[in-house]
Amino acid sequence: MNSLLQTFKEKPIWFLLLIELLFFFRPVFFGEVFYFRDLHSHFLPKRELVAEYLSELQVPLWDPYLQGGKPLLGNPNNMALYPSNLLYLVFSGARALTIEILLHHFMAMLALYIFCRMLAFRQSSSFLAAMIYGFSGYL
Repeated sequence: MNSLLQTFKEKPIWFLLLIELLFFFRPVFFGEVFYFRDLHSHFLPKRELVAEYLSELQVPLWDPYLQGGKPLLGNPNNMALYPSNLLYLVFSGARALTIEILLHHFMAMLALYIFCRMLAFRQSSSFLAAMIYGFSGYL
């Protein structure tokens, strides 16, 4: 546990964060949002519906808007209990979705960096592996 805390004090993690902010400067600093395919036609309405349930302190069991009603909590594709749904209580839907995407991207790079450090890679090698993974196109 102590070595994990030491890892967070390493400079390459802060460089990863800086590169993340610079690469996504338009969504971060100018308020642009990610808008393509299923993000706004499928995921955003589901997340907003879950946020509506949560704001009323109700369990998000049912989606009354599709095909006369469908299970919301019972369908794992809806991710009704996913922790990032709390963002939709604080931010507008499109903004919360953008923040969620950026957080996932950064956390994926951070996780690979930490994994490489746990395998006793050098900081520079771990940083390079995280950069390649994060900006390879697949992620």
